[in-house]
Amino acid sequence: MTIWNFIPTRIRARHPRNARMPGSASVINRFFADTRANIAMVFAVAIIPVIAAIGAALDYSRWADARSAVQAMVDSTAVQAVGRSRDRAALDAAERALRERLEKVAHAPIIRDLQVIRENPIEDTTTLVAVSVDGGVPTTFMRFFGFSELPLYAEARTRGELRSFEISLVLDVTGSMRFRGRLEALQDAAHGLIDTILPAGEPPGDRLLLNVVPYVTAVNIGRHRGDWLAPLDRPPHNHPPGTSRYGNRYIWTEDEISGSDCQGTGVNWDPGLRICYIGTRSVWTRPGPCPGVQINGTCHVADGWMGCVEERGRGSHSLTDATPATSPFQPYYWPSWGGVGNPDAEPRHNSYLPVPIDESAETNAMSNLGRGPNLGCPQNEITDWTNNRRYLQDTINALNPWGRSGTMTHAGLAWGWRTLSPRWAGMWGNTPAPREYDPENVEKIVIFMTDGINQFFSVEAPEGDSDYTSLGFISENDSVDHSNDQDFLDAKMLQLCTRIKDEGIEIFTIGFDLQRFEEGTQARQMLHDCASSSDHFFDTDVSNIDGAFEKIARDIRSRRERLTH
Repeated sequence: MTIWNFIPTRIRARHPRNARMPGSASVINRFFADTRANIAMVFAVAIIPVIAAIGAALDYSRWADARSAVQAMVDSTAVQAVGRSRDRAALDAAERALRERLEKVAHAPIIRDLQVIRENPIEDTTTLVAVSVDGGVPTTFMRFFGFSELPLYAEARTRGELRSFEISLVLDVTGSMRFRGRLEALQDAAHGLIDTILPAGEPPGDRLLLNVVPYVTAVNIGRHRGDWLAPLDRPPHNHPPGTSRYGNRYIWTEDEISGSDCQGTGVNWDPGLRICYIGTRSVWTRPGPCPGVQINGTCHVADGWMGCVEERGRGSHSLTDATPATSPFQPYYWPSWGGVGNPDAEPRHNSYLPVPIDESAETNAMSNLGRGPNLGCPQNEITDWTNNRRYLQDTINALNPWGRSGTMTHAGLAWGWRTLSPRWAGMWGNTPAPREYDPENVEKIVIFMTDGINQFFSVEAPEGDSDYTSLGFISENDSVDHSNDQDFLDAKMLQLCTRIKDEGIEIFTIGFDLQRFEEGTQARQMLHDCASSSDHFFDTDVSNIDGAFEKIARDIRSRRERLTH
């Protein structure tokens, strides 16, 4: 095929087919010069819209890129600003930061108006924030057709949710937390969570409340909650199981010791009566034998109680959220091994009375050398519901690891549930929490952390037995020994987890440095199965526990700040 085939018929007709073909350049020139067909004019007119379309497409692409980037910045600013919308200075700072970010957007959009405002009164419990940007994106090709820029407008509105949040921090403070910087790492992570969920300068009202549940093998409910205990007016309730069997008492005369030295921290001396006692002393007026000491016909007793309680592990209300009115709690006392004055009892088995007692924080937080009826009872008490940042931060700062007794995760989790259960309404301070179960309006959340495996601790215990726990000695639990105690306690934990999740309570679990145990794989699996989902379980160590707490905090925070355009 030659160029001849492309020449219009009317032109070819003017040339005989046997004539010599002119040069191709001459033919083409004559083709464009052929005014009879008006070809040049048609081509020129046709090329203009093609060029305009290509230019418009390029300008539109630049505009779309800029608008997408600007909208993303507006959205993120709206989410960030809603948490501090009561502070006009904070909104002004957000506006300046947005303007600085917009200056770096590709294709240099022109910003004529930018606003970050709260749309409703400050006193409202709902938070409504609007962010808007108005301007344009300069054109390159379309300016030749009278369009110097394309309009650019982006807006976002954020609403602080009216939903209420009740968040229980259930934290392991067993003695192992004093090693390798674990306690400090936990405290830093918990501070970060509080900072994210309760930012400074943002009055949260009663719609966002937290509490802290420290636990070892037992939980300290606080001496001021003594009315949650079983009555002490008749056997066997004059002392809890275990204590009464060993004949313990928490008051003794100077005749039982050498001189008037009460020998130990946490022990008081009454010079008038010349007696030593632990806890609060009172006069016993009830019928029956004197459970304390008789002086001049008067029975004096002492409670010896720091505030911990036993778990209801042997009754129908085991692993439930039943209130004290339904099933009172037994106070936790570690029996003096072998009874008072047993000459064969070893101090490491927690033999006390009238030998020295040491329930000091200095000893119990830093060693396993403490002795006394409250050995294994953490010093840190469970807190009421609060939104007071300073109080929560002080509570975290005051956490102490507590030696002996091992780890019983179900004891801590059970009390996390009791703080969230509507059955306990009015029992955790002067706040609306715990509210009724109402998934549409109330989110109830447990953040559970442990650095240990479930076990009856036995390092310092008599052969074949264990330290005292919220479930008593291991020997007091049928068919349980050191070969199956982890399985026994894990089963209790998982049963409790299921009951809590069935109530609609969300559970996050954090395994902390569990890889150091041979049994750590089982412990991690138990925590994974306890959590509300795989994404709710975190396997951490000292280097990344803060990241786990931060991810949980941001998740919770994002639910309170939902974007509506």
